[in-house]
Amino acid sequence: MARVHEQVRFDTFKRMVACKILNEGVLLHGSRSMFEGIKLLLRDQGVVQKLEDLERQARVSRELGLEYLLHCGAGKMRSEERVLFYSAEESEEFE
Repeated sequence: MARVHEQVRFDTFKRMVACKILNEGVLLHGSRSMFEGIKLLLRDQGVVQKLEDLERQARVSRELGLEYLLHCGAGKMRSEERVLFYSAEESEEFE
């Protein structure tokens, strides 16, 4: 539980990912009280709301990106927008 208390700080990318996994977790086997305690901690620390906000922002961003792609003429895409089509590793090749 000490690790979970660190992770719910939600202050680094790794901790955010850990919280997302914890939030999406389903009890298959093990301590129900620990599982429920973690879920309660996520709610009480505002992590569930933060994750919902991030999901909402991502949805809006995807919709805007789709609209842009549907209405952008060939060759009009700026270089900073092209990087969206490459992974972080691949984009380093184009710098």
